[in-house]
Amino acid sequence: MLSARLLETLTDYWRAVRPKTWMFPGAIPNEPISTNAVQNACGKAHRLSGLRKPVTPHSLRHAFACHRPCRKSCG
Repeated sequence: MLSARLLETLTDYWRAVRPKTWMFPGAIPNEPISTNAVQNACGKAHRLSGLRKPVTPHSLRHAFACHRPCRKSCG
């Protein structure tokens, strides 16, 4: 599920970069982006956003997967 804007942005990226193996390649040729790179990008976005609550790649994935606020399983 992608918004029209995100799909357009990803399409533009793909057309410009034409990645061969991975949509988001890592620093090592023919390897995917590392978990550290994703965590660093998430941390930078968090700092720039000014949000006070912690944000991690897992919290973003969890927020996307939840259809309603979680009470028991969320900390």
